[in-house]
Amino acid sequence: MSTVRTSKDDNMEENELKFPKLFIGGLHSSILDIHLTKLFSTYGNVSRAVVISGTDDHTGTKRPKGYGFVEMESIQEANNAMKAIDGRKLLGRELVVRPARAGGTARHSSATAVTRLGDDNMERKRKADEQYYPQNIRKQKKDIEAKILAIKNAISKRTRK
Repeated sequence: MSTVRTSKDDNMEENELKFPKLFIGGLHSSILDIHLTKLFSTYGNVSRAVVISGTDDHTGTKRPKGYGFVEMESIQEANNAMKAIDGRKLLGRELVVRPARAGGTARHSSATAVTRLGDDNMERKRKADEQYYPQNIRKQKKDIEAKILAIKNAISKRTRK
């Protein structure tokens, strides 16, 4: 039998901070890093704030993904900020503030910002990508060049006849 927690205080106990890094969800698309810094600096010193953005599949432009991360100077400051800001409305959207997971800032490789929140994990992923993608791109380039050459040869044969 599972127990459902409904109280905000119960959720805070469940989300006890082990390090001064916070996940902030529910961000409006116009929110920038500086806005997060200003909002959280009311509760202490902000070491770093970042809004995660990725490339839109349809337009190819970078757009905020609606979440970000803030790193405070101390666990106490982060805890105070989390309690004060969680559930608060900003530009008509309710903010969700939780402790950041200790594995990285994002699950997707399309994250555009690498922060201290997940440097080790992101660095390993970047190195793996560097090893894989250049080889893959070189192979694709050779395949495309071979296809272009075949098309040019076919065109030149048709024009000779």
